Amino acid sequence: MKRWSFIPLLALVLTACPGGFSPTPPTFTLRLVPSPETGGTLVSRDGRLRCGAQGDSCEVQYPKGQEVVLQAQAEPFHYFSGWEGGCSGLGDCAFTVQEDTEVVGRFSPFQGNFALEVPPLVVVPLGGKVEMEVALLREGGLDVPPWAYRVELESPLVGEAPDQVRVRYLPERSGPDRLVLALEGPDPAYLGRSYVQETAALRVILPGLEREGEFTLAVARCGGGCP
Repeated sequence: MKRWSFIPLLALVLTACPGGFSPTPPTFTLRLVPSPETGGTLVSRDGRLRCGAQGDSCEVQYPKGQEVVLQAQAEPFHYFSGWEGGCSGLGDCAFTVQEDTEVVGRFSPFQGNFALEVPPLVVVPLGGKVEMEVALLREGGLDVPPWAYRVELESPLVGEAPDQVRVRYLPERSGPDRLVLALEGPDPAYLGRSYVQETAALRVILPGLEREGEFTLAVARCGGGCP
């Protein structure tokens, strides 16, 4: 009977992997904690964590080095007021797992209502910038910080293409009674006409509240149509 020897095969494996088998990376616990009043849900972008009013998975094991992105979803008549612990700030929280981590998400309630007073015409110079101010008419004791509003502007003239107007909401320049947007005109090389206008819709959103105002958005070559 022929006898087989496995020693050469084992030597081949060890030669191909001189460092031996890679050890499994250690795992750490990521724990999410919503504010005591709840007011919203904290989730991870990968779907493994969902904690708060609409979920109960508040603690998950992640391997060391795992990239995690956390997001906050406010309930109606609440707004997200910031991260504490392993995260800070107001936007999505992205970090690399290196140790056991607890992240707290705060939500704040609000009450009241609001209306918008939008200028009838906004002219943006080709290749230039302007600021658009929108009056915020608050009712019923509404008191939320400017960064709690989500502001969207829709129009055929608005977008990221070279021949479109680029729009950015400026909470740092806004206040209790006004919202400010920065509008940057198209590259003159990509717009053949000296004056063009379209209807635009401004949408302002708080969780549970949404208001919209229409106006005329125009693009002009300065000297021929800019105020």
